[in-house]
Amino acid sequence: VTFEFSAVWLEAGGYVTAAGYKEYSEAEEGQIIVDALVSLADETVLSVKTGYVPVLSEEQKQIAIQIAKADPRTGQEATVLEVIAVPVFSSSPTEQMDTMIAGVTLELNGEVWFVEVDLAEEKVINVEKR
Repeated sequence: VTFEFSAVWLEAGGYVTAAGYKEYSEAEEGQIIVDALVSLADETVLSVKTGYVPVLSEEQKQIAIQIAKADPRTGQEATVLEVIAVPVFSSSPTEQMDTMIAGVTLELNGEVWFVEVDLAEEKVINVEKR
């Protein structure tokens, strides 16, 4: 049996504390994230990835909104509910992480969509209905 959980690296003291299953939307911009896959059967850590939550400028958020609304699955008339920075992960803590992904939550015709936008490539990389 394995259980995937997320933890936030706290600057005060440098320890990790459980933050809940995939609750990335609660992570604040600029935080470091630790994601671990743990086997409860034999109490071993199977994998650990570190990442960060990028800090998005207002200009980057506006660009993400434009790209998300331009996708044919959403549309220009969609209402923006939220724009967040999506955590970027790496299996190596020293690896340079310069990827900037924005998550745009849109509402259209009573349906809510989450659109992931790669700001470096200026393209939609994922759309999912919530």
